[in-house]
Amino acid sequence: MVLIDIKFNVDFASQPSDDVDVWLLDLSEFSAKPHAEFAELVSSEELIRAQEFKINSAHFLATRAFLRQVLSLYTGIAAHDLLFARSEHGKPFLSNCASVHFNLSHCNTLAVLAVSKHGELGIDIETAGRRDFMKIAKRFFHESEFNALQNRPITERENLFYKYWTLKEAFFKATGGGISTGLDRIIFQFDQENISASLDAALNQQQRDWRFHQQLIAQDTLVALAVDSHHALKIQWLYGNPVVARG
Repeated sequence: MVLIDIKFNVDFASQPSDDVDVWLLDLSEFSAKPHAEFAELVSSEELIRAQEFKINSAHFLATRAFLRQVLSLYTGIAAHDLLFARSEHGKPFLSNCASVHFNLSHCNTLAVLAVSKHGELGIDIETAGRRDFMKIAKRFFHESEFNALQNRPITERENLFYKYWTLKEAFFKATGGGISTGLDRIIFQFDQENISASLDAALNQQQRDWRFHQQLIAQDTLVALAVDSHHALKIQWLYGNPVVARG
């Protein structure tokens, strides 16, 4: 896959910055890796879980190794010793270093991992594909968003749909509620490069607490980020393959 418009920071030190860091992993490099190469990085439970995958078990293990290796840089805890737990809403967190917030998403052969000490965050990556997006929008999006889609030229509708979809996914991953909370409870608007949102009172979230970002990283592949922060976002992109490869 040919990546576009991404400038990677190649000088990442072992200490996290004030940025929100987004790490990208190209899983195609690890398709033929034997499980033994990941054994010292992942847990025994993760090795067992990998056996449940009839295909792409190497991708699963590479993603778990990637997650552990990157978070080890921020916490100072050995990758194998990181302890993962889930909140009451099912959101993963580090039980032995709760000050580091992270979220992971993957699509096809790409995975993205967002890391920050600012606050809770969510990330989503999607590649446009065959789906009846107008039907989905009519059923699950807010009426104003569906109307905005209808008012766009047909050739622009799919792009706008995925802009809405990825932002909603990222937000509900950040809050931990999941999209079953109701995709229509957050309404997005776009003003050139600016993203704003209106939140339903039932979400118990303050609109001023959230910042959003989107990046087209490859043809038809979009990444969206939602961060619980009062500060303007400064996104730093990093490439994760060397981190996994060196073990």
